[in-house]
Amino acid sequence: MKEPLVSIITPSFNHGRFIERTIVSVKEQEYPRVEHIVIDGGSTDNTAEILKAYGDHVRWVCEPDRGTSDALNKGFVRSRGDIIGWVNSDDTYEPGAIGRVVSCFAENPEVDVIYGGCNKIDEDDNRIGKSKVEEFSLVKLINNRNYIAAPAVFFKRYAFEEVGMFDVNLEFCMDYDLWIRMGQIFRLERVPYVLANIRKHSSAKTHALGNRQKVRQEVLLMTKRHGRHMLAPLYRRYVRSRVREAISIKRLFKKALHLNVGLFRS
Repeated sequence: MKEPLVSIITPSFNHGRFIERTIVSVKEQEYPRVEHIVIDGGSTDNTAEILKAYGDHVRWVCEPDRGTSDALNKGFVRSRGDIIGWVNSDDTYEPGAIGRVVSCFAENPEVDVIYGGCNKIDEDDNRIGKSKVEEFSLVKLINNRNYIAAPAVFFKRYAFEEVGMFDVNLEFCMDYDLWIRMGQIFRLERVPYVLANIRKHSSAKTHALGNRQKVRQEVLLMTKRHGRHMLAPLYRRYVRSRVREAISIKRLFKKALHLNVGLFRS
């Protein structure tokens, strides 16, 4: 049988110092039927020059967009593959990753989404750790944390078409939201392979100091959006912390009021 076409989508913006390594990691996959689509948000660095240098190996667009979710949606519309993967412009695939994924789908036709492990790498591609990956549990995914790393996920086209596009209102948790929506309908399966590498660096969007509170707010939004009628533990902890703060403020106010009254009487 003819091997299925695998589409890899890469959202990009001003990652000229990393994107060539991303492109090469896709180009050097041994699997023969891969299309790589890069959706660049109008980078002002050398990204366009690098994309031009790789000719037919990459289909790309360079134009302003609304962020990562919008770029991913654009890439999906342009894709033709039966299997879809997403690797950011500062991340890379492990050698042989796509071939392993295609084989896993072939051996397990009832599985709709496959995910594996991820190394953590620094700016110079040195391994500095590994992401903790767990067996799939929808309840655990909603209530605890997003333990599925985006570059290590591949899904069948119909699964994405069924649940709908990425939420363009989400800046950080668009992947978390998608895994939950897919998990409510389709079968997700962990495979025992390290498939990708997530790069940790100072300019990474999710690790920027100014974005930490935004990330936390979106995570809380996910627990509320998908927890339905139950308050997820993460959200309960958040509420309890705010209640404790309010109680502490009230106690301090009472103490200050008592001291002021005492001074007035004396």
